[in-house]
Amino acid sequence: MVFTSHSSLIIASNLTAFMLFLLALVPMFRLLRGFTSDNVAWAWVALYSLNPNSMFHALAYSESLFAFLLIYYLTETVGYFKNSAKRITLVWIFALAALISLTRPMLPIITACIVGAGFVRWVTHGVGALNIVFKHAFATLAGTLMGYSMYGLYCLQKFGNFWQPFAAQANWDRSIGLNWSLIHSPKSVSGSDNVLTWDFQAFWGPIILVIISAVFLFWKRTRINSAIDSLLNQYLFWFCLFFAFCHSMIAFLTYDIFMSTGRHVWGLPAFFIALALFFQVVGDSKWKTFAYRFYFFASYIYLGIWWARLAKQSWIG
Repeated sequence: MVFTSHSSLIIASNLTAFMLFLLALVPMFRLLRGFTSDNVAWAWVALYSLNPNSMFHALAYSESLFAFLLIYYLTETVGYFKNSAKRITLVWIFALAALISLTRPMLPIITACIVGAGFVRWVTHGVGALNIVFKHAFATLAGTLMGYSMYGLYCLQKFGNFWQPFAAQANWDRSIGLNWSLIHSPKSVSGSDNVLTWDFQAFWGPIILVIISAVFLFWKRTRINSAIDSLLNQYLFWFCLFFAFCHSMIAFLTYDIFMSTGRHVWGLPAFFIALALFFQVVGDSKWKTFAYRFYFFASYIYLGIWWARLAKQSWIG
């Protein structure tokens, strides 16, 4: 193989992305271990690693850096809620939020902050806890706006438009609307043959988890165990859930097809953390074991298929 400067750059970029992917698994394990056992934490890290969508967190895309920063951000968030007197943690949260917004437009993280804080306010009514939540949300929002402002000024200088990332969506024929075809006849850029292999989780997964959580919250809360009740009071759970849910809504409201990495693999780390927290509190049951094993082996099989297709330069999005 002849290594040109172009091919060397691609190889270096892929290696860098893959290293970021591996480094992100360490804080993800530590984060989950704080809520589950070591074995369960390892299982969910393995499931995230083998998931077909995670391929795009290990290739030369900005998703790899984004996933790395997001997981560290969530780790700092958990540390802050355990020890809110440690003010320096808010500085790290601010800085990480600013860096995250440089890799991704700011709407999902802002939505997750506002809706997550709103749910905690509505569910708990705890003034002391709310002060901590609002301080975290403020640091995140301030960091997000700071990070985007840096990129916005660059866009203003280069393109003459501070909001260029949003204006550029018109180049993909995106427009605001209700794209019901994503539900009754979903299709990818290359047709319908690629849809069900990953869009069930990338698009449907967060929506289904929001619906299930809403059922627990509105209907069965008085009939369920204290573990689920405590989950519904967790800011981390609502933040991760609505971060992933926001990406599904962006798809539904802006485009009538699923499109490669634009199909919201950005929300995957947050979705897996929310899913792990949910599975942890619903208790031991045969359906949970079956669901996990099915998810694991299906992901493993499809990951192999996708890498084989990628090697043949076939479309996988």
